[in-house]
Amino acid sequence: MALATMLAWWCGWGLARLALPFALLPFRRLLTPLIGYAVVVVAGYWGVRSVVGLNTVLPVLLFVCTVLNILAWRRIGAPFTRHLPGQMTRTEGVSLFLLVLATIVVNVAPLIRYNHSAAIGGGWDIEVALPMARYLERAPVAAIATMPDNPLRDLVANPPKISHNIGFAIWQGCVDLLGGFEAFDTFTPLIAWLRGLGILAVYLWLRATLGLRMWVALIGSAWVSANALLLWISYFNFEKQLAGFPLIPLCLVIGMATVEEIARSRWAAWSSALLGSVILAALPVVYYPAITVWAALAFGLGGARLIEAYKVRSGAPAPQALIIAALILMALTTLVAAPTIEDYFNGFGFRYSHQVTSLGIFDYVRSSTIVGLTPFQPREIGTTAPEVAEQAGGILLLILIAAACVSGPHRLRLAGALIGGVTYLAWLRWWQAYPYAYMKGAAYVSFAFLGLAAEASRVSGSGRGNAGLLRSVTLTAPWRGGRRSLLVRWDYVC
Repeated sequence: MALATMLAWWCGWGLARLALPFALLPFRRLLTPLIGYAVVVVAGYWGVRSVVGLNTVLPVLLFVCTVLNILAWRRIGAPFTRHLPGQMTRTEGVSLFLLVLATIVVNVAPLIRYNHSAAIGGGWDIEVALPMARYLERAPVAAIATMPDNPLRDLVANPPKISHNIGFAIWQGCVDLLGGFEAFDTFTPLIAWLRGLGILAVYLWLRATLGLRMWVALIGSAWVSANALLLWISYFNFEKQLAGFPLIPLCLVIGMATVEEIARSRWAAWSSALLGSVILAALPVVYYPAITVWAALAFGLGGARLIEAYKVRSGAPAPQALIIAALILMALTTLVAAPTIEDYFNGFGFRYSHQVTSLGIFDYVRSSTIVGLTPFQPREIGTTAPEVAEQAGGILLLILIAAACVSGPHRLRLAGALIGGVTYLAWLRWWQAYPYAYMKGAAYVSFAFLGLAAEASRVSGSGRGNAGLLRSVTLTAPWRGGRRSLLVRWDYVC
């Protein structure tokens, strides 16, 4: 995990200093590993999708990133030598580091009991993920079928045919090549690392995009870390979903800031536009369904931003300028991600059109499970009624979120995120009518609801009367569900 962090940091440091939109400069230290992760995935995809394996792509990528780092050093100066307005404080940095570390520790906790490398839970995605990473280390996708005879070779020779995104395999292959590791040994730790990276991305989304206060963003990120449903996804070896988790909030942060930069600076924003398109292109590389979550939230937040632009015209880009900038960014992203479009129609689209029921999930997870009030237990979906306390907690949560969207200082963007998240779940529930996808999508979009709940706790705490009681209930309820989930999953996997 330390090597994964170093790789992400090295590949993102120069780009974060040279091409980041101006509005995100105070957060560039936190954005550096996220940018590096996205760049490695997209560059690796272009390499293995053409004629070379990761053993050729990685040295070239490290050389290019080294040149960019030297250029950034000479232009802007050494690390930690400049203090930007609004930059992260030491208290903020230490608190966030401890939260990310705790997230990773919980994710690998069963391995302490095992006392050896292992895959946690009963998910079978690992039988595709491991050979895919090993083959891509040595050869491009097109050459897998020519490798020596092996049943696993035939299984992974055509990733679109088995609807397997290769983003996680690219990242794992690069880390394994750098450290000389075996794929089996790094599989579970990298899933944990990606979940920790996702918590960092959620924090940035709450701070940079929604404009929440530091402690509010920390509470929201902590609730996401303790969420039972996402923990189950991690324990069940769903590596593609975890590879996409950090990119959803990251693409919301980068996407909105890049559109603003293009609308303000036009041609002078070419470097930010190019970086934004690369980061957005990482979504279809790692997991196609992640695009639907991002799109729903992006439309909600984009609509809120257009309303803001219409109401406040002085010194801000006009609504039509923002729309044109968004179209430019989407066009650039389409060019960078062009091969993923071909892959989708070569097999992914057909597989996604058929509903999978292999896990035996035929009913929809409860809203209390989505926000972490109750643990996720597949065998009990639809068979047990929620407790009265859980129902009351869910109703209270909705009331507080509604209050934040109506009376909070950032109510337009909060409302946009809420509308986008609810619309996404409604689409999965009534339009797709797909319980398995609803469970996966709920695990993804839950970070938006929990972030809103954190802001709701602040709004309730600044009111009168029983506000303190409402705030305390809101603060403690998600932790109760997360703790119960960890105990349930620990008993299951150990």
